Amino acid sequence: MIEVTFLGTGSAWPRLNRYPSSLLINVGGKNILIDMGPGIIYQLLKTKRSLDDIDYLFISHFHSDHVSDLPPFLEAVKYELGYKKKKPLLMVGGKGFKRFYKNLRKLFGHCVDAGKKVIIKEMGNNEIILGNGIRVKTLVVPHNNESIAFRIEYGGKSLVYSGDTEFSRKLIDFSKNADILILECAVPIGTKGEAHLNPELAARIAKGSGAKKLVLVHLFKETEDSKEIKNFKKIYGQEVILAKDLMKLRI
Repeated sequence: MIEVTFLGTGSAWPRLNRYPSSLLINVGGKNILIDMGPGIIYQLLKTKRSLDDIDYLFISHFHSDHVSDLPPFLEAVKYELGYKKKKPLLMVGGKGFKRFYKNLRKLFGHCVDAGKKVIIKEMGNNEIILGNGIRVKTLVVPHNNESIAFRIEYGGKSLVYSGDTEFSRKLIDFSKNADILILECAVPIGTKGEAHLNPELAARIAKGSGAKKLVLVHLFKETEDSKEIKNFKKIYGQEVILAKDLMKLRI
């Protein structure tokens, strides 16, 4: 079974009902936390889980709405402020993640230097096998230089999370026949100069992939209220879910 809890479904623009995009995925008895922007630690605590419950931490890219809770997380790991794991925490990110972590230590000092309590791994277009046979594939997507999407496979089921991205035919192939496809859909149709998906582009990716279920996240209010999002099913042809904070799905 794969269970996903949507800790945050919004963007960098602050909204009381939508924290920045973040996923908590329970798979094969392990907990994977993907992205942690402002307030996501507290969203995690609302699920009755603690930092100690996180087995793997994935970062899709280094924008503040996806990483700003990383320093307090690292501080809790370093000083064991309710964090008692003995096994090092694997933190996975894209190109430059090791340098990013080094720069955090320069900026915040020794308090975020978790030392041997964390292992940093950089990934591009490749894959890794985690505990209990959980397979995670990553794909470089067009947003930031380090931006990656994730595909998690376990027990014949699969979940794909795009992270922030522009339209990508490679993402369509990467998402082929996924049981759950989680796409960002930040901007309304007609918005210029944004490295994000709009409803039309998200629909094209979803339809081309043949995904069984589509969930939209990283929603700006203007996009959420747009006529295109309300008519999304007509474009996509199948069920579409606008995620809400703390919503859960299982496959």
